[in-house]
Amino acid sequence: MNDIKLKDINNGCHHYILNNIEIVPNYLNDIFANSDKKLFQNLIEETKIILEKCRDNSITYRQKAELLNTLTKSWFDLWGHYNHIQEAIELGYIIDDITNYLVGYTKLLLGISILNEDKTGEEEIDLQKTIKGCQLIAETIDVFGHILSRSELEQFSENAGKTLSDTTYDLKEYFKDSIENHELIVQLRGYCSLIILRVNEYLKQRQLSFQETIKPNSSSPLWWENISGTFKDDQVYDEAMKLGQDYRKSNV
Repeated sequence: MNDIKLKDINNGCHHYILNNIEIVPNYLNDIFANSDKKLFQNLIEETKIILEKCRDNSITYRQKAELLNTLTKSWFDLWGHYNHIQEAIELGYIIDDITNYLVGYTKLLLGISILNEDKTGEEEIDLQKTIKGCQLIAETIDVFGHILSRSELEQFSENAGKTLSDTTYDLKEYFKDSIENHELIVQLRGYCSLIILRVNEYLKQRQLSFQETIKPNSSSPLWWENISGTFKDDQVYDEAMKLGQDYRKSNV
């Protein structure tokens, strides 16, 4: 599982974090002194800068992960000074969301880094690294998959499927290999299987949600019953509408 290159990793997580930090100032008024508000404002600006850096394809995934890891610690450290304030409990929920998604974002980037950038050329070491990278991505997709785009999910699933195909044992290969290697391969295949399973679940959920949004409301007139304008009294148009109505009735 390698050569994963996702543009602007990750737009969904990126926007989710930005949306949350934008509402942080709404919870600072009447609770914190101006000097405390300034600390939050500074960290908000730092967060925006770092998130923008993470969209830069000229830096490595590991560098992006390290930037986000430092940023996450900064949010934890700052909130640690104020989490005892009862009036700030709602702000705490917002910061929990921010740090949760920063952790997920970091895991995703670190997993991609291990798969793409950390190979040594030594088979067993690289296998262990691949397992670790797949573990991080499997964890991320399992928890944060709903914020990944369809194309991102599909790329992870395709890579995982290729890895499953490449690591299939036949009987001869199984007994030829070492027990230690068997265990590593099973771990790798397990993480890849979880990635494929969860991606399929997310895509199925999205398809069902899409179908729900386009399902006509039975209590509302159908769109062609409200038609008006240039074609309203056109004979050919009326015949086409009637054919459409008859077709729908026959397929109810």
